[in-house]
Amino acid sequence: MDLAGRPNGGNFNLSFGGTGTGTIRLNINANPSIRLGSGAIYKDGASRLQFETPAGCSALYFNGGSIVNRVGGGFMTATNIIYVGANAVEFRTGTTGPSYTLANPMVLAAGANPFFDPLAATLVITCNGAISGSGGLGKSGPGSLALNGTNTYSGNTTITAGTVTVGANGSISSSAVIDVQTGTTLDVSAKPGGLVLGAGQTIKGNGTVVGNVTTSGTVTPGASIGNLTFSNNLALAAGVTLSIEVDKVPLPSSDLVTVLGTATNAGAGTVAVTNIGATALAPGDSFQIFSQPVLNGQALCVVGGGVTWNNKLAVDGTIVALAAAAPATNVSIVRLSATSVQLAGKGAANTCYGVFAATNLVPPVTWTVIGSTNSDAGGIIQFVDPQAGGARRFYRFGQ
Repeated sequence: MDLAGRPNGGNFNLSFGGTGTGTIRLNINANPSIRLGSGAIYKDGASRLQFETPAGCSALYFNGGSIVNRVGGGFMTATNIIYVGANAVEFRTGTTGPSYTLANPMVLAAGANPFFDPLAATLVITCNGAISGSGGLGKSGPGSLALNGTNTYSGNTTITAGTVTVGANGSISSSAVIDVQTGTTLDVSAKPGGLVLGAGQTIKGNGTVVGNVTTSGTVTPGASIGNLTFSNNLALAAGVTLSIEVDKVPLPSSDLVTVLGTATNAGAGTVAVTNIGATALAPGDSFQIFSQPVLNGQALCVVGGGVTWNNKLAVDGTIVALAAAAPATNVSIVRLSATSVQLAGKGAANTCYGVFAATNLVPPVTWTVIGSTNSDAGGIIQFVDPQAGGARRFYRFGQ
């Protein structure tokens, strides 16, 4: 069946149902786009599912439904931009394949979160085009998703099953949260120098990361208390935050970062502890938060949980609760620029303090750790917040 025509307006709408065999060819030679609604496009047979146009259709819009490559052939041409909307979209293989490659550039709209679902462990969906936009993407199914493009999408990367591999020239450096869930793998071993995560990025979950990782962002093991494994080296850069949950009652009693290579701390960073248990922490409570000693781990500032801490990270990867935290008093807040303020306070001498911020003081107040600092021999505490240009912030020093 050939469908050809010249729409008077800018759209060409096609609706049909049922099953069958043969070929449907859409010759689009104007300048509209192809849009997939809430159904699915299934590609069967050894043919190629190909949206092609010499001078016309420049984009494919998917805002719901599934795109399934079930048997043989190729999938799409590199000449079309794929736009993905906020409704659920899935790129899927058949149960027995084949693997396929998307060479197309892809743009993710706000709220978009397409899932890539290769249905067998041996199958791979490869994205060679650059993925951009404010949306995120997900990986389901037992197979692999290969990201080889210079991606700039800023939404989350969520791995619920299988493996995501980042190629030598691939990138996830703008993805806000990388969630490597239980039983899944993020493989960055092909990247020269490993995966480098910036200050605004979070890596979290109970899965495994293969390849070297350097981060100045946030590391959050587990979903609640859990274990995030790094199969190679983990380097903590200046400004890093480790978000650690502890509980005295169950076992394990704390989040754990397992490093099978070398764990290194390169500068000042924060271990932010949250006691999620009903029982208050007491002096002597010990928590294993790294599987091994951390080189220069003593330079990390451990705060939170309502106590001060003995930092033994460089010795054996543990932190040990000491006495209740000494209260600190904020003395001054001085604006340095349109985006930064300097905080000063008074507390105990030579003590590590967390810097907490909240956007309002209406109960229940949510205080978020934005950094840490050490008081001097006179108990003076100082800290510069370089991100104070947005919503109003309230501050306190404490544990």
